Amino acid sequence: MNLKHLTDKVLLTDTKKLAATYRKVTAELLHHIREIERRKLFSELGYPSLFSYVVQELGFSDSSAIRRIKAARMLEEIPEIEEKIESGELNISNIAKASDTFKQENITDKSFKKEILASIENTSARTCEKTLLEIINPEKQTKPLPRLNIILTEEELSLYDELRGLLAHSPDFWKRVFTIAVEDIKTQKFKLKALKMQTSDNPRYVPSLIKKEVYQRDQKCQLCGSIYGLEFDHITPFAHGGKTTKDNLRLLCRNCNQRQRIKQRL
Repeated sequence: MNLKHLTDKVLLTDTKKLAATYRKVTAELLHHIREIERRKLFSELGYPSLFSYVVQELGFSDSSAIRRIKAARMLEEIPEIEEKIESGELNISNIAKASDTFKQENITDKSFKKEILASIENTSARTCEKTLLEIINPEKQTKPLPRLNIILTEEELSLYDELRGLLAHSPDFWKRVFTIAVEDIKTQKFKLKALKMQTSDNPRYVPSLIKKEVYQRDQKCQLCGSIYGLEFDHITPFAHGGKTTKDNLRLLCRNCNQRQRIKQRL
Protein backbone atom coordinates (compact mmCIF):
# COMPACT_ATOMS: atom_id res chain seq x y z
CA MET A 1 0.00 0.00 0.00
CA ASN A 2 1.41 3.35 -1.07
CA LEU A 3 0.22 6.30 1.02
CA LYS A 4 2.55 8.92 -0.42
CA HIS A 5 -0.34 10.64 -2.21
CA LEU A 6 -2.13 11.45 1.07
CA THR A 7 -1.83 14.94 2.49
CA ASP A 8 -0.49 15.30 6.02
CA LYS A 9 -3.93 16.19 7.34
CA VAL A 10 -5.66 13.22 5.70
CA LEU A 11 -2.90 10.83 6.82
CA LEU A 12 -3.21 11.95 10.44
CA THR A 13 -7.02 11.84 10.36
CA ASP A 14 -7.16 8.40 8.74
CA THR A 15 -4.59 6.99 11.15
CA LYS A 16 -6.60 8.20 14.14
CA LYS A 17 -9.77 6.64 12.71
CA LEU A 18 -7.98 3.35 12.10
CA ALA A 19 -6.65 3.33 15.66
CA ALA A 20 -10.18 3.82 17.01
CA THR A 21 -11.47 1.04 14.76
CA TYR A 22 -8.63 -1.22 15.89
CA ARG A 23 -9.50 -0.71 19.56
CA LYS A 24 -13.19 -1.34 18.85
CA VAL A 25 -12.38 -4.55 17.01
CA THR A 26 -9.99 -5.55 19.80
CA ALA A 27 -12.81 -5.43 22.36
CA GLU A 28 -15.06 -7.46 20.05
CA LEU A 29 -12.29 -10.02 19.54
CA LEU A 30 -11.91 -10.42 23.30
CA HIS A 31 -15.63 -11.14 23.63
CA HIS A 32 -15.39 -13.75 20.87
CA ILE A 33 -12.35 -15.42 22.44
CA ARG A 34 -14.10 -15.70 25.82
CA GLU A 35 -17.27 -17.14 24.27
CA ILE A 36 -15.23 -19.71 22.36
CA GLU A 37 -13.60 -20.65 25.67
CA ARG A 38 -16.98 -20.88 27.41
CA ARG A 39 -18.27 -23.27 24.74
CA LYS A 40 -14.93 -25.14 24.57
CA LEU A 41 -15.38 -24.70 20.84
CA PHE A 42 -11.66 -24.97 20.15
CA SER A 43 -11.98 -28.69 20.93
CA GLU A 44 -14.19 -29.07 17.86
CA LEU A 45 -11.20 -28.01 15.74
CA GLY A 46 -8.85 -30.44 17.46
CA TYR A 47 -7.04 -27.94 19.68
CA PRO A 48 -6.24 -29.10 23.24
CA SER A 49 -6.54 -25.60 24.70
CA LEU A 50 -7.75 -22.09 24.00
CA PHE A 51 -4.12 -20.99 23.90
CA SER A 52 -3.32 -23.44 21.08
CA TYR A 53 -6.35 -22.19 19.16
CA VAL A 54 -5.43 -18.51 19.49
CA VAL A 55 -1.84 -19.18 18.42
CA GLN A 56 -2.35 -21.72 15.64
CA GLU A 57 -5.79 -20.81 14.31
CA LEU A 58 -5.82 -17.04 14.84
CA GLY A 59 -2.12 -16.56 14.20
CA PHE A 60 -1.07 -14.65 17.31
CA SER A 61 2.36 -15.07 18.91
CA ASP A 62 2.55 -16.98 22.20
CA SER A 63 2.87 -13.84 24.30
CA SER A 64 0.12 -12.00 22.39
CA ALA A 65 -2.20 -14.98 22.78
CA ILE A 66 -1.65 -15.14 26.54
CA ARG A 67 -2.32 -11.41 26.93
CA ARG A 68 -5.55 -11.59 24.93
CA ILE A 69 -6.83 -14.60 26.81
CA LYS A 70 -6.20 -12.88 30.15
CA ALA A 71 -7.82 -9.68 28.91
CA ALA A 72 -10.82 -11.61 27.56
CA ARG A 73 -11.41 -13.20 30.96
CA MET A 74 -11.01 -9.86 32.68
CA LEU A 75 -13.50 -8.26 30.30
CA GLU A 76 -16.08 -10.89 31.19
CA GLU A 77 -15.52 -10.38 34.91
CA ILE A 78 -15.46 -6.57 34.71
CA PRO A 79 -17.50 -5.48 31.65
CA GLU A 80 -16.94 -1.80 32.49
CA ILE A 81 -13.42 -1.96 31.03
CA GLU A 82 -14.80 -2.39 27.50
CA GLU A 83 -15.24 1.37 27.11
CA LYS A 84 -11.73 1.89 28.46
CA ILE A 85 -10.33 -0.53 25.88
CA GLU A 86 -12.21 1.15 23.04
CA SER A 87 -11.07 4.60 24.15
CA GLY A 88 -7.47 3.48 24.57
CA GLU A 89 -7.38 4.27 28.29
CA LEU A 90 -6.64 0.62 29.02
CA ASN A 91 -4.55 -1.59 26.76
CA ILE A 92 -4.27 -5.36 26.51
CA SER A 93 -0.76 -5.48 27.93
CA ASN A 94 -1.61 -3.57 31.11
CA ILE A 95 -4.80 -5.55 31.65
CA ALA A 96 -2.79 -8.77 31.42
CA LYS A 97 -0.26 -7.42 33.94
CA ALA A 98 -3.10 -6.56 36.32
CA SER A 99 -4.52 -10.05 35.87
CA ASP A 100 -1.19 -11.54 36.89
CA THR A 101 -1.08 -9.33 39.99
CA PHE A 102 -4.62 -10.32 40.99
CA LYS A 103 -3.65 -13.98 40.75
CA GLN A 104 -0.29 -13.65 42.51
CA GLU A 105 -1.71 -11.59 45.36
CA ASN A 106 -4.96 -13.56 45.55
CA ILE A 107 -7.03 -10.43 44.97
CA THR A 108 -10.66 -11.47 44.52
CA ASP A 109 -12.65 -8.39 45.53
CA LYS A 110 -14.16 -6.99 42.34
CA SER A 111 -14.36 -3.41 43.64
CA PHE A 112 -10.67 -3.49 44.51
CA LYS A 113 -9.87 -4.86 41.07
CA LYS A 114 -11.76 -1.97 39.49
CA GLU A 115 -9.77 0.51 41.58
CA ILE A 116 -6.51 -1.07 40.50
CA LEU A 117 -7.51 -1.08 36.83
CA ALA A 118 -8.48 2.58 37.12
CA SER A 119 -5.06 3.35 38.58
CA ILE A 120 -3.26 1.98 35.51
CA GLU A 121 -5.33 3.82 32.90
CA ASN A 122 -3.28 5.82 30.39
CA THR A 123 0.00 4.49 31.77
CA SER A 124 3.08 3.14 30.06
CA ALA A 125 4.16 -0.46 30.61
CA ARG A 126 6.85 0.63 33.08
CA THR A 127 4.52 2.92 35.03
CA CYS A 128 1.90 0.18 35.11
CA GLU A 129 4.37 -2.29 36.58
CA LYS A 130 5.48 0.25 39.19
CA THR A 131 1.88 1.00 40.16
CA LEU A 132 1.04 -2.67 40.51
CA LEU A 133 4.14 -3.31 42.62
CA GLU A 134 3.09 -0.55 45.01
CA ILE A 135 -0.19 -2.37 45.56
CA ILE A 136 1.59 -5.42 46.95
CA ASN A 137 1.74 -5.44 50.74
CA PRO A 138 5.10 -3.85 51.62
CA GLU A 139 5.31 -6.03 54.73
CA LYS A 140 5.32 -9.09 52.54
CA GLN A 141 8.60 -10.98 52.30
CA THR A 142 10.65 -9.56 49.45
CA LYS A 143 13.34 -12.23 49.71
CA PRO A 144 13.44 -14.11 46.40
CA LEU A 145 12.23 -17.69 46.44
CA PRO A 146 14.83 -20.45 46.08
CA ARG A 147 15.38 -21.58 42.49
CA LEU A 148 16.23 -25.08 41.31
CA ASN A 149 17.66 -25.77 37.86
CA ILE A 150 17.81 -29.35 36.62
CA ILE A 151 19.01 -31.12 33.49
CA LEU A 152 16.83 -33.99 32.28
CA THR A 153 17.46 -36.89 29.94
CA GLU A 154 14.93 -37.57 27.17
CA GLU A 155 13.42 -40.37 29.25
CA GLU A 156 13.14 -38.14 32.31
CA LEU A 157 11.60 -35.34 30.26
CA SER A 158 9.02 -37.80 28.91
CA LEU A 159 8.16 -38.85 32.46
CA TYR A 160 7.90 -35.19 33.47
CA ASP A 161 5.45 -34.49 30.61
CA GLU A 162 3.37 -37.50 31.62
CA LEU A 163 3.35 -36.32 35.23
CA ARG A 164 2.21 -32.85 34.17
CA GLY A 165 -0.68 -34.47 32.34
CA LEU A 166 -1.68 -36.63 35.29
CA LEU A 167 -1.59 -33.67 37.70
CA ALA A 168 -2.96 -31.06 35.31
CA HIS A 169 -5.89 -30.34 37.64
CA SER A 170 -3.68 -29.81 40.68
CA PRO A 171 -3.55 -26.12 41.69
CA ASP A 172 -0.04 -26.47 43.15
CA PHE A 173 1.85 -28.82 40.83
CA TRP A 174 5.28 -28.95 42.48
CA LYS A 175 3.96 -29.14 46.02
CA ARG A 176 1.76 -32.06 44.97
CA VAL A 177 4.67 -33.80 43.22
CA PHE A 178 6.98 -33.52 46.23
CA THR A 179 4.23 -34.53 48.66
CA ILE A 180 3.39 -37.66 46.66
CA ALA A 181 7.07 -38.57 46.31
CA VAL A 182 7.81 -38.14 50.03
CA GLU A 183 4.72 -40.06 51.13
CA ASP A 184 5.42 -42.88 48.67
CA ILE A 185 9.02 -43.24 49.83
CA LYS A 186 7.93 -43.17 53.47
CA THR A 187 5.33 -45.83 52.77
CA GLN A 188 7.80 -48.12 51.08
CA LYS A 189 10.55 -47.51 53.62
CA PHE A 190 8.42 -48.22 56.67
CA LYS A 191 6.22 -50.80 54.96
CA LEU A 192 3.04 -48.95 55.76
CA LYS A 193 1.43 -49.59 52.40
CA ALA A 194 -1.63 -51.81 52.48
CA LEU A 195 -3.82 -53.01 49.66
CA LYS A 196 -7.35 -51.75 49.92
CA MET A 197 -10.24 -53.03 47.83
CA GLN A 198 -12.19 -50.17 46.27
CA THR A 199 -15.89 -50.76 46.04
CA SER A 200 -18.85 -48.50 45.48
CA ASP A 201 -22.59 -48.72 45.01
CA ASN A 202 -22.41 -45.77 42.61
CA PRO A 203 -23.14 -47.09 39.07
CA ARG A 204 -20.88 -44.39 37.66
CA TYR A 205 -17.94 -45.71 39.68
CA VAL A 206 -15.07 -46.90 37.51
CA PRO A 207 -13.12 -49.78 39.10
CA SER A 208 -9.36 -49.33 39.29
CA LEU A 209 -8.71 -52.27 36.96
CA ILE A 210 -10.91 -50.78 34.23
CA LYS A 211 -9.30 -47.37 34.70
CA LYS A 212 -5.88 -48.94 34.23
CA GLU A 213 -6.94 -50.83 31.10
CA VAL A 214 -8.54 -47.75 29.51
CA TYR A 215 -5.54 -45.59 30.35
CA GLN A 216 -3.08 -48.12 28.91
CA ARG A 217 -5.21 -48.44 25.77
CA ASP A 218 -5.81 -44.73 25.07
CA GLN A 219 -2.89 -42.91 26.77
CA LYS A 220 -4.11 -39.54 25.44
CA CYS A 221 -7.25 -37.55 24.67
CA GLN A 222 -9.11 -39.42 21.95
CA LEU A 223 -10.30 -36.19 20.31
CA CYS A 224 -7.38 -33.76 20.33
CA GLY A 225 -4.43 -35.92 21.37
CA SER A 226 -3.55 -33.94 24.51
CA ILE A 227 -1.92 -35.79 27.42
CA TYR A 228 -2.88 -33.16 30.00
CA GLY A 229 -5.78 -33.32 32.46
CA LEU A 230 -7.12 -36.64 31.19
CA GLU A 231 -10.56 -37.75 32.39
CA PHE A 232 -12.73 -40.82 31.82
CA ASP A 233 -15.72 -40.23 29.54
CA HIS A 234 -18.70 -42.46 28.74
CA ILE A 235 -18.89 -42.79 24.93
CA THR A 236 -22.60 -43.55 25.17
CA PRO A 237 -23.64 -41.10 27.91
CA PHE A 238 -24.55 -42.64 31.25
CA ALA A 239 -27.86 -40.75 31.14
CA HIS A 240 -28.68 -42.52 27.86
CA GLY A 241 -28.03 -45.99 29.21
CA GLY A 242 -24.28 -46.12 28.69
CA LYS A 243 -22.47 -48.66 30.83
CA THR A 244 -19.32 -48.21 32.85
CA THR A 245 -17.33 -50.73 30.85
CA LYS A 246 -13.94 -50.63 29.18
CA ASP A 247 -15.52 -50.54 25.70
CA ASN A 248 -17.78 -47.62 26.63
CA LEU A 249 -15.07 -45.55 28.29
CA ARG A 250 -12.42 -43.37 26.71
CA LEU A 251 -9.88 -40.79 27.79
CA LEU A 252 -10.61 -37.13 27.06
CA CYS A 253 -8.82 -34.03 28.25
CA ARG A 254 -10.91 -31.79 30.48
CA ASN A 255 -11.63 -29.28 27.70
CA CYS A 256 -12.83 -31.92 25.23
CA ASN A 257 -14.85 -33.64 27.96
CA GLN A 258 -16.58 -30.37 28.86
CA ARG A 259 -17.22 -29.65 25.17
CA GLN A 260 -18.93 -33.04 24.78
CA ARG A 261 -21.20 -32.26 27.73
CA ILE A 262 -22.04 -28.87 26.24
CA LYS A 263 -22.96 -30.54 22.92
CA GLN A 264 -25.21 -33.02 24.72
CA ARG A 265 -27.19 -30.11 26.19
CA LEU A 266 -27.65 -28.34 22.85
